[in-house]
Amino acid sequence: MPVPALVTAAVTHRRVAGVDDRHTFKLSQLLLDADDTAGMDVSSRDHLYGNGFRADIAVLLAAAGRPLLAADRIVMLAQPRRLGRVFDPLTVWWVLDGATAAPGGTGGRGADAGGAVREVILEVHNTYGERHAYLLDPDGITATSTGWHGKHLVRKGFYVSPFNPPSGNYRVHWRLRPDQVSVSIALSDDDGAATLTATLIGALQPLRTGWRRRARRHAAGAPVRVPALIRARGIWLWARRLPIQRRPTDGGNLRPPGQRQDVPADA
Repeated sequence: MPVPALVTAAVTHRRVAGVDDRHTFKLSQLLLDADDTAGMDVSSRDHLYGNGFRADIAVLLAAAGRPLLAADRIVMLAQPRRLGRVFDPLTVWWVLDGATAAPGGTGGRGADAGGAVREVILEVHNTYGERHAYLLDPDGITATSTGWHGKHLVRKGFYVSPFNPPSGNYRVHWRLRPDQVSVSIALSDDDGAATLTATLIGALQPLRTGWRRRARRHAAGAPVRVPALIRARGIWLWARRLPIQRRPTDGGNLRPPGQRQDVPADA
């Protein structure tokens, strides 16, 4: 797939627990090589442990006994900073084997991020300035004729919305193709009852030099608009008397293995 790329996406939230609600909004993101983000307005301070993209991914993988190799590429789907601010509800990280060829592509470095997808990480941010990372089971990754596809089940471990159950399971489906990226996350409670599904489907446009201004323009309002949409939807749900799940008092920020301190909320 081409990197860097502008991802022009539609995001749909469908809630079935408590109230039947569906809404869709447009979102522009960037698909980037994490080792080549110069001029793209993304900062390692806003992600993971805040110590650098490659270093943090290596720590996450090492904690699970899975190495990050020197030849591996890291592709990230993320929101850029605008006017010194960013709000990125979901950042997706793909680790690509730099020694193998991708379906319909080439391995190694270059304009195309080729290579077999070995690892996938979901980085979730809430509106309280906290973040959490889910390292997905690599057994759920499969190759297709045009790219890569993943199906995963992961235990919920992070407070996101006061209207969602405090625990449960996420079913994650994603596709990564040269022309499109999609991610779907379905939350169910501990009894298996469906709660909410969030889906992002976006078209990829390679970011040549002349496109970079357009990418910045597309993303300019996101740090304000996306949190405002989330809060407005929260008021709408509260007005319909959905039960409120109290936020845990122990915080939810991502901590490096063996360290107790939280990532600063304003990082």
